[in-house]
Amino acid sequence: MSRKRKALSFKEKLDVLKKVDENPKKKRVDLAKELGLAPSTLCTIVGQREVILKNVQHFGVNVKQAKTATHVKLEEVLLTWFREVTAAGVNVDGKVLREKADTIALSLGIENFQASGGWLHRFKERHGLVYRVVSGEGKKVDQSAVDEWLNTLPALISEYAPRDIFNADEAGLFFNLQPERSLCVKGQACQGGQKSKERVTVLFCCNSDGSEKLQLTVIGKSKKPRCFRSAERLPVFYKGNRKAWMTGDFFREFLTSLDRKMASRNRKILLFVDQCSAHPKEITFNNVTVRFLPANTTSHLQPLDAGIIRNVKHHFKGLLVRRLLAKIDRKEANLRISLLDALHFLAMSWDNVTSDTISNCFRKCGFAIGLDAASAGDCQEPGEDFTIDGWDNLETEASARDFVTADDNVATCGLTSIEDLVSEADNCEHEPDSDGHADDECDQPPSTADTLHALDVLRRTVSAGSVSDETAARFYAFQAGLVRDINGKKVQASITDFFSRK
Repeated sequence: MSRKRKALSFKEKLDVLKKVDENPKKKRVDLAKELGLAPSTLCTIVGQREVILKNVQHFGVNVKQAKTATHVKLEEVLLTWFREVTAAGVNVDGKVLREKADTIALSLGIENFQASGGWLHRFKERHGLVYRVVSGEGKKVDQSAVDEWLNTLPALISEYAPRDIFNADEAGLFFNLQPERSLCVKGQACQGGQKSKERVTVLFCCNSDGSEKLQLTVIGKSKKPRCFRSAERLPVFYKGNRKAWMTGDFFREFLTSLDRKMASRNRKILLFVDQCSAHPKEITFNNVTVRFLPANTTSHLQPLDAGIIRNVKHHFKGLLVRRLLAKIDRKEANLRISLLDALHFLAMSWDNVTSDTISNCFRKCGFAIGLDAASAGDCQEPGEDFTIDGWDNLETEASARDFVTADDNVATCGLTSIEDLVSEADNCEHEPDSDGHADDECDQPPSTADTLHALDVLRRTVSAGSVSDETAARFYAFQAGLVRDINGKKVQASITDFFSRK
C-alpha cells in the first residue's frame, strides 16, 4: 500500500534539514524512514534547501506552500508595510489592510483591482499573517524594567557559553563629516534631506567575550554605487535603499545567513537585539535564538550601545582626520572620501576594537557571570579629554568629542511611506549606478607597476624601524602573498593569451 502524501509546512521542512545536517554520515534511506518520509521526498527537500530558506524568509515558517499571487509587486509592498508598522507597535486590522492594498494598487497603476474579503483571506494565508494586539510604549526609560531585566538575565544566559552570546545593533554614520560641521549637526536626528546623502547605516554584531566580530553590514543610499565599479571584493556586506535604513527584509536576510552559518558549525547561539521596527518578531530559527531587550532601555542594557559602537566611531573618525590632513598636505581641492573608502575605514575600525573593550561593555550591561557589573573595566567611551591624533592641526572650534559623537542620533530605521515602498519596488532592478553624489569618481584599479611601487614605499617605511616587529612580520607575509598572486595572474594571462592566438 502506498504511503499517503503529507504536505509539510516550512517549519517541518526546516526540521528535516536540521536532522540532515545533524546526521551527515547517516544513509538518506534510513533517515527518511526515521522521519516517516519517502526517500524521494527527503531528497527533494534537501535539493530545495535554498528555495525553502528563501520562502521561510518571505512567507514565514507556518505556511505549507509558497503560493504565487496575481499581483506580486502589490503584495510585496503591502507585506513590507504591514511588517514595519506592526513591529513599530501599530495595531492593524483587515479593514486597514484592504484600504492600504487599494492605495498601493492605485500607485502601481493596477486597474480593476479590489481588495475584497476573499482576497484578504488568501493574502493572509499566502504570507502566514495573524492579527495581534500590540501595546504602545513610551520613550522614557523605565528603571523598574531595567532592574527586572538584570534580575532575569542570568537565567537567560546560564545555558550558553560567553562565546555563544551575541548582541546586534545598528548605528548611523556620517562618513564624510567635516570637523567644522560637527557642531551644527550634533544632536540633530537625521531622517532625510541633504545630510542623508553623506550617511550610512551600519549593522554590528559580536559575542560577549569579544572573540567573534561578524562582518559588518552597511546600508547606503544606492544599490549600485559608482565607486564600486572597479571593486570585485568589498570589506563588508553592502545593501542599498533610498533612505540608507535598516529594513525588516535586510534584517531577516542577516538572521537567515547567521542561522545557516551556525548550523554549519553545529552551534546554538543566543542573540540579543533591541525593539527597532526593522527587527521582526514573527520568525524563529533552529540555531539562533533571538531575545528582545525591554523597550526603551538599550542605553542601559545593550552592550553595543555601552561603548563598542562609540569605539568604532572613534577609530573611524581618526582615520578620516588623517586622510583629511594628507589631502590638505597634497593641496587637493576635494577633501571628501568615497563610499568605498568609507567601507574600508569601517572594516579597519571594527577590526581595531579589542576583545577587552567588547567584554567589558557586556559586563557593564549585566552579562557578567560571577563578576559584578560595577567592576567592569573601561568600555572605551571618550571622556572630556578625548582627542584624535592630528586634531590640533585642524582649524575648528569643535572638540574631538563633538566630532566623534556628532552622528549619535542618526535614525537607522523607521516607517516607510507607501510611496517610497512602491518606488523601491519599481526601481529594484533598474536603478542606475549612483552614489547620491554628483562629483564622486570611480577609482581605476592600480597597475602592477603602481602596486609594486606602493609595496616599495611600505617596505622602506618598515625598514626604517617605524613599526613594531609584529607589524613588520605581517607586512612581509602580506607582501609575499601579494607578489605571489600578481605573478600567478601574469602566468594565467600568458596562458590565456597563448590559447587565444590564431
